[in-house]
Formats: sequence, C-alpha cells, structure tokens
Amino acid sequence: MKSIIVSAKTLSARGAELGFERIVILGRGLTEKKSLPRSILCNIFEAVVAALYIDAGYDAARSFILSQVEAKTDQIRKDEHEKNYKSLLQDHSQRAHAVVPLYRVLKETGPDHRKMFAVSVEIDDRTYGPAWGANKKDAEQRAARVALAALGLIPRNEDAEESADPGGPE
Repeated sequence: MKSIIVSAKTLSARGAELGFERIVILGRGLTEKKSLPRSILCNIFEAVVAALYIDAGYDAARSFILSQVEAKTDQIRKDEHEKNYKSLLQDHSQRAHAVVPLYRVLKETGPDHRKMFAVSVEIDDRTYGPAWGANKKDAEQRAARVALAALGLIPRNEDAEESADPGGPE
C-alpha cells in the first residue's frame, strides 16, 4: 500500500488535481510545456507537506496527507488500484527462491526524446520477457507483470502487447 500511495504517479496526480501547477513560478523551458512533468508535480506535493509540517506541525501535515490519499487507500483496500508488479514479483521471488529479481535492459530504440526500452527479468536462472516501456521503470513494471503471469500468479492478458517490439523488425 505504501509503495503505491507514495509513488510519483499518485502524488503528482493529487498535485495536478489540487492545481499546484498554478501556484509555482517556473523557468521559461517549463512554462512552454502543455503540462508539468510528473516529477515536478510530485516534488511540489512533497514541498507542501514539508511546509505544513514546519509551519503547523505533525498533526496538520498528517491530516492533509490522509485527506489527500483517502480515495487511493480505498482503491487499494478494494483491490481496484494499479498494481506494483515489481513489488509483487520481488515478494514472490524472495519467498519462493530467496533471490531478488534482476532486471536487464536488452534494447533501446528511437530518438533520444522518444526512447523505448526492452527489459527482461531474471529469477533463479529463468528469464521472463522482454517487455517494452517508454522509460526503464515502465519497462521493468511490464517485465515483472509478464513474469507474474508466466508464473501463474496473475491472470494472463495483454502479454503479447507487453512483449511486442514497438520498433518492429530491424
């Protein structure tokens, strides 16, 4: 639950919903973009929490955080959230095999501003994947999902999409 709630995706989404991009002063390079990068919205959210903590104390910061993540915690409790497949795979791998999954970048394709990454995951001398993503983190999540499906720990669907090469044959 913690890894989902404190993820950049969750915190940046809350920051966007709260309109934080309207209250920050940005350099020209960022003001020309349609929307702020996820990392900046996440940083703003964390800065607001820190300011609340410094100015109003622990209870005020805690109350703000809990109010902002309540909907996400409800989703998690009902199992209606986006899964952290890397966490699930690591938990299984450590319990069943006493090893940590090893992720390998197999291929990068596309121009620097629009790279795609192919990543495989190895557990106990067995390789799963590859899976593609717009960044290494997404590709690792997808590779972990492919591995979990291959291990029968989650339903198989979209596995073909996960491992499809977006660049096509070379």
